[in-house]
Amino acid sequence: MSPKLFEIPLVHLPIYSYGFMVMVGFLSAIFIASRRADRDNISPELIFDIGLIAMISGIIGARIFHIIYFRDHFDFTLFDISDGGMNIIAAAVGFFIPFIIHLKSKKHGTGSLRSLQAGNNIFAFNTVIKILFLSFLTAILSGRFIHLLLHRNEYDWHIFYVWQGGLVFYGGVILAVIAIIVYLKNRKIPILKTGDLLMPVILLGLAFGRIGCFLNGCCYGKIVSSFTWAAYFPIIRDKNHVIIGSPAYIHHRNQHLIPTDSQLSLPVHPTQIYEAILGIILFIILSIIWAKKRCFNTDIEPKHGFGIAYAGMLYALGRFTIELFRGDNDSFISGLSYSQLVSMGLFIIGVGLFIYLKIRPPVTSHQHTNNIKVG
Repeated sequence: MSPKLFEIPLVHLPIYSYGFMVMVGFLSAIFIASRRADRDNISPELIFDIGLIAMISGIIGARIFHIIYFRDHFDFTLFDISDGGMNIIAAAVGFFIPFIIHLKSKKHGTGSLRSLQAGNNIFAFNTVIKILFLSFLTAILSGRFIHLLLHRNEYDWHIFYVWQGGLVFYGGVILAVIAIIVYLKNRKIPILKTGDLLMPVILLGLAFGRIGCFLNGCCYGKIVSSFTWAAYFPIIRDKNHVIIGSPAYIHHRNQHLIPTDSQLSLPVHPTQIYEAILGIILFIILSIIWAKKRCFNTDIEPKHGFGIAYAGMLYALGRFTIELFRGDNDSFISGLSYSQLVSMGLFIIGVGLFIYLKIRPPVTSHQHTNNIKVG
């Protein structure tokens, strides 16, 4: 376990193992997908666009789900405007931002096209209500944001420290999938074909991310005594010798399972490594499925989407099983963790997609243009 890999000299910038491994996984996924894209007549440039969208939306979604699931571990004072923390000048400026944007867009003919085409002006009732609502919203956000910047030392910002760990994979996948589907539909790019290309590398990226979890010490397993591969996580102190980790060590100490002078946690299942191995195995399986996706009849377009279906079913089964050995997740409903419930839903979706693809008639070449590179 090594939460911090190294520190850049002179600037003293720490490089955390979790964030580093997530970035390695992301770059590996983008590299492999872009190299494979030509076979599916997909532009490699499109893969980079999708990768950027997936990275941003995925991190946001994964962090939101982690915060919701472990909400007792975070301080939400940042978002509590009832404490009176509001910069009046910034709020006043923010209030007029929607009016300015509306007037500029109307001047250039790019705003509220339906309203403009109908001859409505800024004083139309519906327009005024919408702008006033946005104005109050931007006023609150602007005033609060500037106040937080000016008094940043008075607040706890750990809720944003994603580089120190704390991402729920399912949350990242859900938001990333939504963002990617919207992007592909807007550009009229085949969703199932692109999904089959991306699924193997997504699971490979997950494997790197779970290695980062192991180095960071999060997502640890239940206590075990008979396995030779059990992991021990050490005590971690900051520069002021205050105990800040590891999560397994703190949990065991708070539960009085180890003496206060212990330097290591109890032995636990290395569930992070279990899931990393699962990700690598699924990467290989899905890559084989993707490589063999072809039809001997050249007049028929290969059915796309089976890679997505298999990914949903196989990962759901693997994740549900690994959750049985997790030691950091509390039961949510009927002894099942939140991730197990999501796994059940994902498995059902995967089975449903598989059945749909099986009964759907094939697409002939005159119905689908397969020789034009998309993206």
